[in-house]
Amino acid sequence: MEVKGIEQNSVNEIVINKSKFIAYSFAVNNLQEIDEKLAFLRQKHPDATHICYAYSLYPNKEKSFDDAEPQGTAGKPILDCIKKGGYQNVLVAVVRYFGGAKLGAGGLVRAYSSGASNVLKISGIKIAEKCCKLNFFLNINESKYLKTLQNLNFKKFEHAFDEEISISAYCKIDDFDSIKNQVKNILARDVNFIVDASDYFI
Repeated sequence: MEVKGIEQNSVNEIVINKSKFIAYSFAVNNLQEIDEKLAFLRQKHPDATHICYAYSLYPNKEKSFDDAEPQGTAGKPILDCIKKGGYQNVLVAVVRYFGGAKLGAGGLVRAYSSGASNVLKISGIKIAEKCCKLNFFLNINESKYLKTLQNLNFKKFEHAFDEEISISAYCKIDDFDSIKNQVKNILARDVNFIVDASDYFI
């Protein structure tokens, strides 16, 4: 299973009639990640007049939000750009700083469409594969195996040190059983894998 996503998170700014429109694109996998990105934008732009956005999540979840702009003039044009490009698992937000001149409904639609379209163009295209997420732990004295584990056929590998080393790794579903066995062989012990059943596309 594959979806068309973006290759990289991006930002692009345009100015129309003294209003500044800063468009952001984010690759996302679930609502929690969307909420985190929106919280980041609200913290980064506390004085923005509007933070309008739209997203599309595999397989059929989408939403647009006008943030007090006239209904249908902000979130919907952003969502239309996402759908026209055939993107899934993407969030596009456009931050507006009002410059003093009203744009009218048509002008707003064009401004938010341009912001979304421009940022998606520079974000590139990535065909992402459906993956499963494995969580497991290493003892601190097993840190010497980290590089070997990273070189397995994971799509993405993350780790964090605490009293133990926590691992979050993503692999294609077809590789799941093979990778589990490889991890056990490398560590020469049984491993308690916690499998996240959510849909991830990496």
